[in-house]
Amino acid sequence: MNVKHLFAALVLVISPWSAVAQDPSNVGYGSVSAIAYGELAPGTPFDTLAAEDTDLDANALQRVNQELSERGYGISRDATLVMIVDMTLVRAEGQDDRIEVPRSGTDAPLGKGDNLYSTERSTILNYREAPRSGHLLRLDISVYDRKTGLYLWRGQISRDGLDVKVEQAEERMVPVLLEHLGRTQQAEDVPLQ
Repeated sequence: MNVKHLFAALVLVISPWSAVAQDPSNVGYGSVSAIAYGELAPGTPFDTLAAEDTDLDANALQRVNQELSERGYGISRDATLVMIVDMTLVRAEGQDDRIEVPRSGTDAPLGKGDNLYSTERSTILNYREAPRSGHLLRLDISVYDRKTGLYLWRGQISRDGLDVKVEQAEERMVPVLLEHLGRTQQAEDVPLQ
C-alpha cells in the first residue's frame, strides 16, 4: 500500500469524528436527575415563573414555555400547578478576580510540590492548578401545587465546560430535562444533542 492510499484511508476514517466535533448542535454531555413526588397528567397547564429576574432565567423560561407548548402542555397564569425555572451559571474564576501566582523569592513561580508560608496571611500558599473547566451551567425546574403548597416534581440538569456558549447549552438542556417531566430519574450523563 503506498502513502497516498494510506492517507486517503486515514482521511475517510477521521472525517466522521471531525464532522461531529465541528457540529454546532453537538454540545457534549450533561448530568440529569429528577424526582417525582406526585402525578403530572399529560396536557396539564402550568403557571411558569422565573426564579429570579435575570436574563439567564428569562431566556430559560422562554425556552421552557416553548418546549411545554410543543409537548402539549398548557401555560396559564390561573393554573393550579406552578413551575419555577432557575438557570444558574457558576464561573470557575470571576472576571474581575486577580490570579496571583505565588513565587519563592526568585522570579520562578512555585511548582506543584513547593510550599511557601505567608506571614501576612498566616497560611501556606499552595500552587493552584489552572481550571480544567470553565463554568457549570445548571437548570433547575420545580413544580408545586398552588393549593396545597406540595412539590410534585423537581428536576435538574447541568453541564460543565468552556467549549460551548451558554445559549447553545441552554438550548439543548431544556428539552432533555423536560423529557423527564413527571418521572423520577436517577442521576446519569446524557448527550445534549
